[in-house]
Amino acid sequence: MTNFPWQKLDGASDDESHDGDASNFPWAQRPSTQASPGRSMPWRSEAATGQAPAEHTPVEQKQADETATEQPRHEPRTTHASMTPAHPIGAPRPSQPRQKKARSRPQTELANRKRPRSAHRSGTGIRTTIIVAVAVLVIAGVGYGVFTSFNATTPNDEPQAVPADVIEEAAPAERAIEVGNDFVEAIRTADGAALQSLIGSTLMGDAALITDAVLAEMLERHPLSETSVTAIGTDDSAGIQDVEIAYRLGDQAFVYEIGIDTIDRDSTEGAVDLDLPLLTFDGGFGDMEIAVNGTVAATGSGSIYSVVPGVYELATSAEYVELAGAPIIATTGFAYAYTREHEPTLTDEGLAQFRSRARTSAEECLSSTALDAGCELAVTPGLQGGNSLIDGTIERTISEESWAEIDALEPTASSSAPLVMEDAFFSAEVVFTGDWSGASGAGRDQIYGGPYLASPSVDFADPDLPVTWGY
Repeated sequence: MTNFPWQKLDGASDDESHDGDASNFPWAQRPSTQASPGRSMPWRSEAATGQAPAEHTPVEQKQADETATEQPRHEPRTTHASMTPAHPIGAPRPSQPRQKKARSRPQTELANRKRPRSAHRSGTGIRTTIIVAVAVLVIAGVGYGVFTSFNATTPNDEPQAVPADVIEEAAPAERAIEVGNDFVEAIRTADGAALQSLIGSTLMGDAALITDAVLAEMLERHPLSETSVTAIGTDDSAGIQDVEIAYRLGDQAFVYEIGIDTIDRDSTEGAVDLDLPLLTFDGGFGDMEIAVNGTVAATGSGSIYSVVPGVYELATSAEYVELAGAPIIATTGFAYAYTREHEPTLTDEGLAQFRSRARTSAEECLSSTALDAGCELAVTPGLQGGNSLIDGTIERTISEESWAEIDALEPTASSSAPLVMEDAFFSAEVVFTGDWSGASGAGRDQIYGGPYLASPSVDFADPDLPVTWGY
């Protein structure tokens, strides 16, 4: 025979005999499964409380029903009929202490009897159904959330906003790249004013060479190419972003770093922090007019100019003269324009002028018959033995080899005056012949011990190109 949980009362064994029959159980008398509103369910008294329903008079039963109607029951959660649940909240307590009353159950009837399915099922079954339903809804909700997280967008299909901290972190580098590109573009377009504005107060020297004309001349001789701007990190906490600038000017490569202030977003004035190269002169050019990339600059001792990293060529406006040496590559620190490295030299035309002027001057000087020829070839009139040379009778000659040397002079700039070109290594022996007279009589003889024709120089600062001789 099949045993059902409700067949066993608390404190009774399966084989214990009980008094009464099936008619003593409430559900045996109420086949209907529909409970009347406002009334208690008598068949739950034994299962819920663990005791048999007490017998009451009609009056007592009515009072009990009214009490149950006024105070809603809260069924304790049970998992098995053999467990003894707590007294239901709100149920009427029996007036007498609970006593187990042995009652007999017709096993055959209970075994063959199936409990009807009704709306008055146990609270455990109802709650189990609710829990399962809630679990299904939760699982469905989670699945929908996972699906939509991969497929859905924000309302109105608008892209999600980037978090503010990410924007703040990325913005300085982007700002630095932007200003760095402005810096390179100003070089490309030979915009001196834009460069001076970007650099601002960090200029240490004279900015007279950061001009459109200087940059344009540089770009004409050395075209700009292979430019790049790369953010390389933060220099300090003051908003200075380091940027690497790279480009080529002709065959010369330039790579250097500049700091860019990313705090002020409204203006780029003074945004570039860069120790510009300083083009410095030593004063050795004297009064020469020196041009840097075509622009005249003062070259006195201590003259210092801030320049953009690049190639700078020195020139002079003096006719027949040019400056030797390679162009100055200004990268960082001091870029010295030493006179010894940029020595003034004669152009081919200037060299021809020098040699021509020197020969003409030598011919004029040597042709003079005066005691003082005016080219450092003067002779004194007195001779030994009380004799004297007669002025206007002096003849001066040099060898053909000396004339050939004059035609091949190699002048250099004077250390004291850069535009005075001289050949300090030339020296030609001069043969003097003259008439004399005195206590010993008169005659014409060679005069020994006379000066040499030496060291011709030409002043190219003077348009007349005057020639001088001598050391």
